[in-house]
Amino acid sequence: MKKFHKLGWIAAAMFAAVPAQAHAQLTLLGQSATGLSGGGLGAVATVLTLQSPGSTTAESGCIGPTGVNCGFTDANVQSGQSQLRLVSAFPGLTGSNFRLFLNAAEPTGDNSITVNNAVVRLYSGNTQVFSSVAFTSPLTLNNTLPGTGNYGFLFGLSTTDQALFQAALMANPGATIGVGASLTNVTGGQESFSVGTDAGGGTTSVVPEPSTYLLMASGLVALGMLKRKRRTS
Repeated sequence: MKKFHKLGWIAAAMFAAVPAQAHAQLTLLGQSATGLSGGGLGAVATVLTLQSPGSTTAESGCIGPTGVNCGFTDANVQSGQSQLRLVSAFPGLTGSNFRLFLNAAEPTGDNSITVNNAVVRLYSGNTQVFSSVAFTSPLTLNNTLPGTGNYGFLFGLSTTDQALFQAALMANPGATIGVGASLTNVTGGQESFSVGTDAGGGTTSVVPEPSTYLLMASGLVALGMLKRKRRTS
């Protein structure tokens, strides 16, 4: 009986050692999805609009509560076309149906941009209550097509971030949505980020890291060895 209890404690310890899954960056779901297909500034719930000045090819910025550092250099934010959005403006909003829509208005013949980073944040007053994780590597988007509202890229939250986003929504029904982004290989503009919901789904699963599998396998091997020893004794 004592050996059985010992076996249970060892199993609990081994599986407790498995690290929790880390966040995953925003997931690219496709282009021009139903319900969020651009339409130009003012036709969608635009949160952040960026434009690279002159002949430069990089732009960065974020939108957050006044006086709060939202984590990006703001030199390229178009202030008249960027604003926080109340979550209450999107009935039925959840972590799984939240969508971020990027419309890149690049000139004819320049059909790709690089998103170095993009994050979605929730604020309760001046306090940040949720943030999606930063990109682990730049993401190149092709086929942008010219013109504001012509074509766009749709993003959703990872499975892990969906749960965290949902918990923040429930705890902060009066929260606002902010966005931050950094892009390169941009020669036109404006690039606008809009938010909304998509009942069509498109969620993804977070794949455990190799180290997680290794620890789980080690735990199962240890359990097997202890069980065999118990039978022999």
